[in-house]
Amino acid sequence: MSLDRLQAGLLQVAARTRAQGMRLIRGTLPPFAGALPDTPLEEPYWTAEKDALRRDLNYWIRGADFHDGLVDFDRLLAAPGDDMRLTWNGTGTGRST
Repeated sequence: MSLDRLQAGLLQVAARTRAQGMRLIRGTLPPFAGALPDTPLEEPYWTAEKDALRRDLNYWIRGADFHDGLVDFDRLLAAPGDDMRLTWNGTGTGRST
């Protein structure tokens, strides 16, 4: 997967959404390092290359003008001090504050 391909797909979704007269609210991709602990997919799921692609895409989404609103899941859900991982408080409820 490439950044260009992801961007083209998102722009296509935006065009189709606009053609239907609907508004588009986009969200950034949250961090995902360690997302599948103790599973066979734990090791191949996260890579530095995938995380770099996620960061590049999020940067582009934040600066894009093809949507009507943005939910920045990346910033909302990133663990303090480790922005490659989701915040986790051990209860499955996200932030502990």
